[in-house]
Amino acid sequence: MGIASFGLGLYKFVKYMNEWFKDRGIPYTSEVMNGYGNDGPLDSSVVSAMSTLMTNLDRPIYAFTSAMPVEVTAALFARYSRSPRPLRMVLAREFWDKDGLDLAKSSGASIADVKAARQLFKRVLAEYGDDSVAQLGVAWLACEMVSQLAVKEIEDGRIGAWLEKSTRYVDFGKEVNGKYLYLRPTEIVNSFFAGEYEQIMDEAFNLYGQTVKVLMPYLRGKFPIHPGDDEAVYKSSIRAKAFDIARAFLPMSTLTNVGMALSAQAFEGMVNKMMTSPLSESRVVAADMHNEANIVIPSLISRIEDPESGGKARNYLNESRLRTRELAMKTLEGLKTCSEEATASGVELVWSQDGVLNRVVSAILYPHAHVNLSKIRELVEGLSDGEKRDLIDAYVSGRTNRRHKPGRAFEEAVYEFNTVGNVGVWRDLQRMRLVMQQRQLLTVVHGVDIPEEFSEVGIDGVSVKNLYLAHMEKRSGLFHKIASGVSPEVAQYVVGFGNLMQWSTTVNMRELFHLIPLRAGKAGHPAYRKIAREMFYKIAERDPILAMPMEQYIDFSDEPRLERLEQLAKVKEKLDRLGGGGTDTFITED
Repeated sequence: MGIASFGLGLYKFVKYMNEWFKDRGIPYTSEVMNGYGNDGPLDSSVVSAMSTLMTNLDRPIYAFTSAMPVEVTAALFARYSRSPRPLRMVLAREFWDKDGLDLAKSSGASIADVKAARQLFKRVLAEYGDDSVAQLGVAWLACEMVSQLAVKEIEDGRIGAWLEKSTRYVDFGKEVNGKYLYLRPTEIVNSFFAGEYEQIMDEAFNLYGQTVKVLMPYLRGKFPIHPGDDEAVYKSSIRAKAFDIARAFLPMSTLTNVGMALSAQAFEGMVNKMMTSPLSESRVVAADMHNEANIVIPSLISRIEDPESGGKARNYLNESRLRTRELAMKTLEGLKTCSEEATASGVELVWSQDGVLNRVVSAILYPHAHVNLSKIRELVEGLSDGEKRDLIDAYVSGRTNRRHKPGRAFEEAVYEFNTVGNVGVWRDLQRMRLVMQQRQLLTVVHGVDIPEEFSEVGIDGVSVKNLYLAHMEKRSGLFHKIASGVSPEVAQYVVGFGNLMQWSTTVNMRELFHLIPLRAGKAGHPAYRKIAREMFYKIAERDPILAMPMEQYIDFSDEPRLERLEQLAKVKEKLDRLGGGGTDTFITED
């Protein structure tokens, strides 16, 4: 039972809510049992069927069960927005009676006539508009055996939920059916470089696997288990640390899996964008995702196939990319050599607004006033720094968890960063959905990040650092061959997680209160923890009164450790209380 029950049993809670409505003059009675307006009560067969679709039939707040088809839900809410009837009456009197949805004769998971539901949705779509309705339907998809490059295109949306196979908890060095898990792109297979590509990619995965093996005993020696530590948690932390270090070898051709939940509108945008990608893999994956989603929510995503909608959208995206690239290359011609300047990780604060403290303080005051914003800004200009700090402290004090973000007033402060970091770090930071990020094409010209541990371990008497540098030199040569002989876009498959790259980030202070404590926390990967801390240093120097309240959730230590040990111990404790589990997370063998 939810927190709204205040600890009451269900019967007492229903009684409490009925009395609450009555005491406040809310004329609520169950429309299902008593009717509503000119609509009489529903008959017993309809009530029986409806009870499988909704969590209750006698209260004004309820959820739909999985038995309700997505397209019916979207159509219901669209009609609901323009009807005086409660939603249950819309379903029974309009959809059920008028549109042929014979839910009453059905049972179980197939409670609705899907064909009728889709015909209904097309009518609703025409009447209520495309975008607002498409936002109400959600598709759940699993996308497997796709490259890191394609997954980054899949995850490039702002609205949606994605969960990708973790390089921290999964060993990517295993062969499947005698082959390592990396993509052999059509463009490379059909080129002169196919043999060299496969040889170098095999070497990358072989070195990754061998490095993981030699790191395990090294890490156990460096971070011995302590009395009282859970052995399964300890071993899993060692594995996670080894995978975190060795992932520098992994190329962007590495195959992975990703699950996603997207609104139909977000899915349409993703598919249209990927269908215009210069990578054949992305185009094929987009077409496949569309085919599968078309089985479950065809009427929600019908615009993708419409020449006047999806067709023209893709034409625009493709032509815009080609036109812009041609003109950009001419415009940037004199800056070509500048790309080689970025050869070390770091964060540059490129731009921030002037007077952001006054903007934030004004936004804090605004909801409490009844005067124009410009007059509040004039007032704030005359406040002392101490008075402004008091208002900021009142706004953010009392936070006991990094997940407690400040209110929207902090969105008034905006910052733009240019970051040089390794590809693995960018992959992790790209998941911050509310951040506006743009990356440059992945390349090898900026050099590589070298994990410190590579100097401490060896394979057959040769340090992993030397093996890594020799291998990345081979990969660099292959990259340039593919970039000139096939395309710079396809050459990205060769780039490794350890290669340096550049990306820009435009973000407001409110989102920074989420991003920095999350990525600069104790459990974070050392590479992105460093980047997140540098972002904090930059904004704290610029706007200390705004930035300093997030300091308590930042780990400033560079002491080597098992980053995941503490967090995994908490997970194990929770699982033990729930009766066990976590066999994929807690591996007991070495």
